[in-house]
Amino acid sequence: MKVLFTCGLFILFNAFSISDDVYEVLASENEIELDNVIAKIDGLESSSSLDAYKGVLLMRKADFATTPKKKLDTFKSGHLLLEAAISSEPDNAEFRFLRLMIQENAPKVLKYHSQIEEDAIIVKDQFKTLSPSLQDQILTYVDQSTVLKPSDFLKK
Repeated sequence: MKVLFTCGLFILFNAFSISDDVYEVLASENEIELDNVIAKIDGLESSSSLDAYKGVLLMRKADFATTPKKKLDTFKSGHLLLEAAISSEPDNAEFRFLRLMIQENAPKVLKYHSQIEEDAIIVKDQFKTLSPSLQDQILTYVDQSTVLKPSDFLKK
């Protein structure tokens, strides 16, 4: 029992560590770090959270692809992972926030913008229940968002 508890804590710690890495690398322009975080995720046991993280990272990695086909293929593979994670946990505000960030920044040609308002509502509604770390990520992002505003998260 003690071994299972210790393993559970290790997995939980790694998930939080990965979460921080994901947000840091999403904001960067460093393809090598992006690949490193994807490799870390690949080394862990699959979960909805890890699938969501890997999906967003692959969608972001599409920016670095050299051909239009490679860009589209990479984006699509990430899209499938993120959408599967959201399907398995439709009320997960972090998954919705990840998708919102991608949708707001995806080229129009990809036609990946239809759930922006839906995702924004979930993020706003659940904001106070989210971890302080995720709240900080959201508050950092609102400066560049078209649908999330700082006033959406003021204490009422």
